[in-house]
Amino acid sequence: MKKVLHNNLYMLKIFFKTVPLYSVCYAFLIIVRSVLFNTVGNVLFVQYIVKLVEFVIAHPEETQKTLARLVVATCVYYGFVLLLNTVIEGLFNNSLTKSAEIRVNRVFSKMLFEKSSSADLGCYDDQT
Repeated sequence: MKKVLHNNLYMLKIFFKTVPLYSVCYAFLIIVRSVLFNTVGNVLFVQYIVKLVEFVIAHPEETQKTLARLVVATCVYYGFVLLLNTVIEGLFNNSLTKSAEIRVNRVFSKMLFEKSSSADLGCYDDQT
């Protein structure tokens, strides 16, 4: 287990050295999405709906206004989610991911070439 953890941290270190901008942006995007979906969407938005339903039960004459506020809040939230998923992630995937993939492949290919060139490959040559 310790060796697996050590190997994963070694690979992450190489990855962060190779593509630091991609690494930071990817971590930021994951944090923003998890906060947006889990905290805002699953906790705060449901809490807002429950409070509006309680308000409508207490004040039935305000049903139309409350329903309009709920529709607006839902459209704003899901519009923001759509904006984040489509535009920001689209830009992220089309620009940073491709260049990061090229750089990481180049670094790992170079490391593999250096390692294979330093290995003793004479034992595999045809001795006849």
